[in-house]
Amino acid sequence: MLDDEELLRGYLTGALAEDDAADVELRLLADNAFFDLAEAVERDVLADCARGGLAPAEEASVRRRLSASPDGQARLALAGGLTAVSSRRETGAPHLLTELLAEPVERWEALVRRDKRFHDRNLVELLIERSIAAFTTEPQRSEEPVRLALVITDLLDVDAHGAERLADLRARVWAFIANARRVKSDQRGAAAAFEIAFSHLEKGTGEALARAVVLDLKAPLLRDRRRFTEALDLLEEALRIYLDAGDVRRAVPALLRISTVHGQAGEPERSIPVLAQALRLIDPQADPQLALMARHNLITDLADMGRSVEAQELFAETRPLYAQVPGAPLRNRFQWVQGKIASGLERLAEAEGFFLAAREGFLTENAPYDVALVSLELASIYVKQGRAREVKRLAGELVTIFSSLEVHREALAALVFLDQAATAERASFEVVTGVTSFLKRARHDPDLRFREPASG
Repeated sequence: MLDDEELLRGYLTGALAEDDAADVELRLLADNAFFDLAEAVERDVLADCARGGLAPAEEASVRRRLSASPDGQARLALAGGLTAVSSRRETGAPHLLTELLAEPVERWEALVRRDKRFHDRNLVELLIERSIAAFTTEPQRSEEPVRLALVITDLLDVDAHGAERLADLRARVWAFIANARRVKSDQRGAAAAFEIAFSHLEKGTGEALARAVVLDLKAPLLRDRRRFTEALDLLEEALRIYLDAGDVRRAVPALLRISTVHGQAGEPERSIPVLAQALRLIDPQADPQLALMARHNLITDLADMGRSVEAQELFAETRPLYAQVPGAPLRNRFQWVQGKIASGLERLAEAEGFFLAAREGFLTENAPYDVALVSLELASIYVKQGRAREVKRLAGELVTIFSSLEVHREALAALVFLDQAATAERASFEVVTGVTSFLKRARHDPDLRFREPASG
């Protein structure tokens, strides 16, 4: 059992399950001694945060909690400022990154150009890692670190690093810029960035690993465009290179991306052995986030295939990992997959609660397609229960949400069709699942046309 200091540190760093975090908040309101201890623990955690001593997910949780109030923002800024002053003349990439993070994003480039200490190859790698961590916690900010990494790469000494090796590095950085844009749904910007990445590869050393990283990152863009065979070709080539080089750290994410391609292609059964291979290679103690991604994808595939009992068993085993990796996007998917499992086991009231919680989270996250897909899973439950009024309400809300956004017109047409069917009390299970299937494909295919599903 955790002592109070460990409990409070877990609360601040996002390591506690939601129920445990809620218990901590109740004690903070009722117990003055516990509150005083919390202030002392917070000071220690803030110092670790400002020094860069926390894992990326922990730091994101601390910053998110404190940024929720002006007082918290001030404490966070003060801790960062004091640490930056004390380490102003320290060198080494971790210290340099800490200095950068103590400054507003708008000042990063000027600081890097002004101070040669930041012209550090290792700092480029840390910024890439920071961008990767942001994909799940703050996807809209994932491009900021790698844009700065590109500035630093251009400032590195050519004689010291070699022109060809710097070209390889630029190719990698541009590939991560492309991936950050893809995550933000900027497909054109992503495609343009990948063209630049490949142009730098041509000027590089020709090393296989340099090429593998770019291929690996480009595959999800092809997957999003439903060019599944091309995406798999790139991923399998990258995976062969990684395994030949003994680079397990990169091979596992490539396996996860292969499984995702199979899932989006409507072949979750092909995804399962790939995920099993990935799990054999992952050390969950060393990389809990990667282990969770693999397990979560496997649970989702099992649930989508109707293997709900297996999904439930694996979910129960994985619950401690969910508690270790914070972040709103993951929490919403945690609720969503529980809804899928409960629905598959015909525990419809329980499934409804999970889907409603996930839907509310995605609304807050401003993720319209996820809102739509969870809402359609809810609609499937309502259809089974004969709750036509709730189906009509959901369909109307989705039409309103999508009408206010610049999204796929055919996606809006599909939702209007569902709304009309619900109004006429013709929204059968086949209609709901047909619209759901279309939205999953339309999310990444702007040219896909909607065809009305049979009403059953």
